[in-house]
Amino acid sequence: EALRQLVEEEPNLRDALELHFYGSVHYAIDRALQDSGLQPWVRFHAYLPHREVVTRMQQAAVLFLVIPECSYSRGILTSKLFDYLGARRPILGIGPPDGDAAIILQETGAGEMCDYWDVPGIKAFLQRLFRYWQKHRTTPLTESSRIAPYTRRNLTARLANIFEEVLKDE
Repeated sequence: EALRQLVEEEPNLRDALELHFYGSVHYAIDRALQDSGLQPWVRFHAYLPHREVVTRMQQAAVLFLVIPECSYSRGILTSKLFDYLGARRPILGIGPPDGDAAIILQETGAGEMCDYWDVPGIKAFLQRLFRYWQKHRTTPLTESSRIAPYTRRNLTARLANIFEEVLKDE
């Protein structure tokens, strides 16, 4: 809905907009795209090897992350979030704004987590990015130093330290 409103309000967005979906897409998303009238800007792609998907992430203007809506959604951290952080592109997250993924987005400055039905918040985030893109023909990169604590190497080192502490106590 937020994107549909932006397409109506920002005529220049119509020429620049492309929505790329990789892998299987839930029928509800496909249906929502059709109902919203965004179908002309949608491109569906088959699964790609991880390395190729990462390259596509790095070329994107915005990455879209959805945390499933369920009783434990606040604690969900997907591997996709960490891949997205590594791509250093802005992330639009849809999910609990007080959840673990939202905290990471805030700490890293990598994007925003908007509540599931926060159309004004989603729209404002996308509009800011589009205006930045209009001016610079790119969207801002996340600072490497801010995402460094969340790299696989650093997270694995932290886990190894925890194991060492636990084993020391035995």
